[in-house]
Amino acid sequence: FDHRTTSMGYRINEPTHYVVEADRLPSYGYRAGRWLAELKNALAAGDYDAILNVTLTDGGTSDISVSQLNEELITIKAAQSVTYITDCSPTEDNIERAVKFAANSTLLIIEAPFLEEDIEHAIEKNHLALHLSKEIFWRSKSEFVRFTHFASRYERESDRFFAKLYERMNGRVYTK
Repeated sequence: FDHRTTSMGYRINEPTHYVVEADRLPSYGYRAGRWLAELKNALAAGDYDAILNVTLTDGGTSDISVSQLNEELITIKAAQSVTYITDCSPTEDNIERAVKFAANSTLLIIEAPFLEEDIEHAIEKNHLALHLSKEIFWRSKSEFVRFTHFASRYERESDRFFAKLYERMNGRVYTK
């Protein structure tokens, strides 16, 4: 991002989780074993046509497709992502870049140092104003947001500042 100098944003994406519903194993005649790790690896690689040698409850084994085992045993837990954006000038280019960078984040952590009424000061300091940070959040379709990097000028009027921060956010501000 541009901040009169180059500034970096960060995004951490968690891999998709393939959860084996272990309580289903006996109903299909399967017994836990090394093949479960192989199943998760094959799913992560997208190799649904692979055949795994599955341990059975009677002590034997059977060759079964990853596709079948996926249908019988797996629940997919969606990956989560955290995006962090700070030191970002309030330019149209930065806003567009931030929206794309934060797209569908589970949590967007983004600077919001100034109120909209102080946009000229925000431009002078090369920082976003709260309304622009909210715009980035909503347009990015992120799930939750944590606003940070508040200007000290609002300490004396923190109630008003935080009222603006939570305004129309409908429980989407992460506070933990």
